Amino acid sequence: MRNARLPALLLATVLQVLPILRTSAIVNELATPLMAILFRWAAFSAAAMGGIDSVSGASSGPTTTVQGAKTFRGTNGVVLKNILLTTSPFSSKFWTVDALPAGLNLIGKVGSVSWSIRGTPTESGVFNVLLTAKEEINSPLDRTATAMIVITIVNPVGVGVAPSVTSPPLASTFNAGQQSSFTVVASGTPPLTYFWTKAGISVSTATTSTGSNTFSIPIVSTLDAGLYSVMVSNAFGMTFPVSTLLTVNEPAAIGTPPQTVTVYDGESLTLSINATGTQPMTYQWFLNNQPVEGATGSNLTIPSSHSTNAGSYTVTAQNVVLTATSGAGMVSVVPLQLGSITPTVAGYRVDWVGLSNRSYVLETRQEASAGAWSAVGSAQSPQGGGPLSITVDSSQSGSPQFIRLKALP
Repeated sequence: MRNARLPALLLATVLQVLPILRTSAIVNELATPLMAILFRWAAFSAAAMGGIDSVSGASSGPTTTVQGAKTFRGTNGVVLKNILLTTSPFSSKFWTVDALPAGLNLIGKVGSVSWSIRGTPTESGVFNVLLTAKEEINSPLDRTATAMIVITIVNPVGVGVAPSVTSPPLASTFNAGQQSSFTVVASGTPPLTYFWTKAGISVSTATTSTGSNTFSIPIVSTLDAGLYSVMVSNAFGMTFPVSTLLTVNEPAAIGTPPQTVTVYDGESLTLSINATGTQPMTYQWFLNNQPVEGATGSNLTIPSSHSTNAGSYTVTAQNVVLTATSGAGMVSVVPLQLGSITPTVAGYRVDWVGLSNRSYVLETRQEASAGAWSAVGSAQSPQGGGPLSITVDSSQSGSPQFIRLKALP
């Protein structure tokens, strides 16, 4: 094979050299012997290099580029004439586009050199469209071309565009007392008018030529919470209502402070409050302005009260909006004591001072540490408490050795 290529190489060399020989002969007649020798040497060198280069094909070739205009103009609602897509020096058979106006499409088939953009635009504006062209799907970089074209779509003369919502108002949550706001963005021929409603009742209207409007409530309250809707209109139409939800966090509040109570030493005690406001809610109880350890609920229970539990109780209720502090409730812890025991003709009478709305039982037994206690009488104190007494007939219950007074829960 190597010997077979030799005649081809010789022929290529001769074809390259013959024009130079002709030129050399002319120069030989016109120039001095020294100049003719130098020219013939340079000519033969150039011919030899050119011949070898032509046979080997060493040129890297040109780069593909997108041809034609880079700016185009169309009318909204009117068919846009074909935007033909071509490249040079190589014809691309695979195209992609980015950010075409709505209504326009890339038309073409992979493997075909016939590609274009056409259609009926449905939106107005200026659009920067990125074109990418390849000779084949997997073409190298020098056979891949990119270009940015600008397509401007205008409104028809004397024809407007009905509004459309491009960015609806977002659902929002605000704390009571803050300023709340909704913003809607719409497109269309100005001026645009905005109709805001809450539960079907108009709350505000505003007109702007910028295609956007913000509806605000300077100081929002829980009464402002609910579903809001907006419609956008102009001389050419109106949008359907677009709705959004306003949520208002209610601050924590404590209506009634802890109750003021008096309990007997050893009795259980429960204090409670009712807090309102947006949940979740956290609580902290205080005794004489000091935190009560572990008391973090709406109720505070002391299983067995003692003098150390007496004092002023307050509680805080906290949510995302506010920390509310209750008024004070006073707790007194007193011992349960018999006032006096007085003999009577038939037996005896026991006197004492009762607490408000409490029930009492008088019990007896014969031995201090053995035997069961027997109830021999009972009493109920009035609202606010006061003196109480129980009279016992010894002929019925016998003469006791030990007496005790119990306060019922």
